[in-house]
Amino acid sequence: MKKQLIELFFLSNLFCFVMVSLSTKADTTLFLDDFGEPITGKIKQEWFEKGEDHVINAPAKHGLYTKIDSDKFFKNGRDEVLNNLKKYDLYTERNISDFATINIENGKKEVLNNPQKYELFDKNELESAIEEEKEFVIGRCQRNPTSCGIAVDGEVVSLTGGDHIYYVGDKIDISMNVLIDRHHYKQVDLWVIVELPDGSFFYMTENILNPFVSVPTSFRKSIQQVEDSYQIIKYEVPQGIGGDYSVYAFFNEEGSGLEHFFSTIRSNIANIDFIISNNNK
Repeated sequence: MKKQLIELFFLSNLFCFVMVSLSTKADTTLFLDDFGEPITGKIKQEWFEKGEDHVINAPAKHGLYTKIDSDKFFKNGRDEVLNNLKKYDLYTERNISDFATINIENGKKEVLNNPQKYELFDKNELESAIEEEKEFVIGRCQRNPTSCGIAVDGEVVSLTGGDHIYYVGDKIDISMNVLIDRHHYKQVDLWVIVELPDGSFFYMTENILNPFVSVPTSFRKSIQQVEDSYQIIKYEVPQGIGGDYSVYAFFNEEGSGLEHFFSTIRSNIANIDFIISNNNK
């Protein structure tokens, strides 16, 4: 029994020694001063307090900042941006409004000074272009009705004679040849029109005493079948009637006027243009 008590006492002391050794070793491993000595107890507490004071007194050294520092940095950044808006490609509402106004005005001036660059035209230019296109289309349709979708049944009208220019004393001799063969229920009227230098028109009639009138009138009415020639103009050029002249001849739908010309025309349009000079050769 005595032997067992001795062994138990020995083991207890050994356990306490081991625990003290481990505690001392832990302190020595974790906390050492500048001379390599272990820091324990009160010294260790002071060491922590000094470290805390060191961090609090010099936070920036350890990459830490107080709220005051942070607010200061934000304020400096905000002031930098506000004082150099253009540097950061930023604009106030007033700036944007001013820029918009300036750019709109500059844009308007650019368009007004270079309208054709933007495919824009003023009213006069537009009306002029429309008139030119209209005259071009009308002229093309007169020369070739089928190109405008105008039905032509094969009737032929042609004009002969007519030099390009006549002088005082020259003789003008213009004739018309016609060829037509239609059923009785598709008769047509023959029109002959002379355009004067002032843009007015005279219409040829069958009345020998009054061969030309200013009121739209057909030359021959209700033609069914004919192959013939007609004298239109034959006279000596006098003084004082100089200018540009044109002669037109065509078949039109029976009883129709010229109000819907492109839907009623029934043949080609024969045309001769000539000039009369007020001078002698």
